[in-house]
Amino acid sequence: MIWTAIYFLYFEDISNENAGAGYAALISSPFVWLLGKYWNRIRIEIDPNTQQEVAYKHNHSLFWILIQYWGGIMLVGGIILLIVD
Repeated sequence: MIWTAIYFLYFEDISNENAGAGYAALISSPFVWLLGKYWNRIRIEIDPNTQQEVAYKHNHSLFWILIQYWGGIMLVGGIILLIVD
């Protein structure tokens, strides 16, 4: 979603589509990584019934790949798109 917004807002007028998609992927990849790290963090809370610590680990993924790793995939893909251009 971030990638698409950046592409259409800032790189719509670039003559070569690979360059625009590459720049959009490079710009949005750190944000995707940060969001993935935030969404998949381990939360430790205290269970009110037993008074013991309980760790909640979320598993936000796309095609069985954790979201933070998609940031790295987008980074590599953006570099490849710019090299091909």
